[in-house]
Amino acid sequence: MQWLRQRMTEIPNSCVHVWKEQQIIGQIEMMRCQHDSSVGYVNLFYLTPEFRGQGFGQQLDQHAAHFFKRLGCQSARLNVSPTNRVAMRFYLKHGWVDLGQREDDPEVHYLEKKYGANVQ
Repeated sequence: MQWLRQRMTEIPNSCVHVWKEQQIIGQIEMMRCQHDSSVGYVNLFYLTPEFRGQGFGQQLDQHAAHFFKRLGCQSARLNVSPTNRVAMRFYLKHGWVDLGQREDDPEVHYLEKKYGANVQ
């Protein structure tokens, strides 16, 4: 957990919980790509199943867009299994583009979202 505390100190708002009343219902963890600082990376994007489809995912996606825009990132990437149809449908609906299989892990696809001058 020390690495998480360090990341949160170095990059404020990079790790965020979604709360509904007294319950954590989701989480997002973000950082810059190690090989290209103009690209953001979403390490974790999660909502508990019972709170999906209620707009919380869209709020997390918007938080990510604003976070990366403030860092000066032109795009962001994440990994997802194409067998996770719910996640794939969500990401594609919200402007992420499937870049295809990762070379080092063909079971997983890279998705990318580009950020222009106007972040939604």
